[in-house]
Amino acid sequence: MDVLANVVPFSVAMALSPIPAVVVILLLSGRVRPMARAVTFVLGWLVVQACIGVAALNFLGEDALEIGHSNPSTSASVVRLVLGLLLVVAAMLRVFRGSLMVENPEPPKLLNTVHSIGVARSFGLGFILEITNLKNLPIYLAAILAITRAGVGRVADAVMLTLVIAISMAPMLIPIGIHAARPAQSRSILDKGMYQLLRWNPLVIVAIMVIVGAYLILKGLTGLI
Repeated sequence: MDVLANVVPFSVAMALSPIPAVVVILLLSGRVRPMARAVTFVLGWLVVQACIGVAALNFLGEDALEIGHSNPSTSASVVRLVLGLLLVVAAMLRVFRGSLMVENPEPPKLLNTVHSIGVARSFGLGFILEITNLKNLPIYLAAILAITRAGVGRVADAVMLTLVIAISMAPMLIPIGIHAARPAQSRSILDKGMYQLLRWNPLVIVAIMVIVGAYLILKGLTGLI
């Protein structure tokens, strides 16, 4: 239960990143094979997230963190501190860069062509967006570090990693479920949802970065003192 309490908040923080859900909604709004395109986008995202997770489980494992004569817990605290600082610095840069509330939100210009891409390119888009999703990466690594620090064994580590991925990707699956259940009404519902996601996106992202970053800094400093 302790590992769940440590891991689930990170997973929820990752899930609150709005852009992946926005892309799914845009794919579902197209006229050509919308469901297939949305599902393959999610699969492309999943492949990258799973690969990063498996690699990080090994890299951040207790044996891997035994650097020189240092205690693994000390190394883990340093990793937490670095991840926390990265998140807080990134949040501050976003605050200085512009407004945290968008009154007339529109999808990023890079996503303007999403309506017309095919199934294969949808998979590639999911793949590329997750690889370049640097906002969530420190949070994802923090979640995996919490898993490895729990010392619950390889099988339990894999189960917990699957849970993290499932929770973090849930917002992408919700629009697909709505489209499948109510295809005729889904366009209006999803457009309203996308508007709110884009409107609150800057504020939500900054809040997540600051909260998670401050928590990791505190955990890191506590482990080092």
